[in-house]
Amino acid sequence: ELNTSLVISLSTGLSLFLGGFVF
Repeated sequence: ELNTSLVISLSTGLSLFLGGFVF
């Protein structure tokens, strides 16, 4: 079972990581 807050945190972190990597 995944917590919504955990999924959001991972998604946000991944987005910021990819954004920083690309740009």
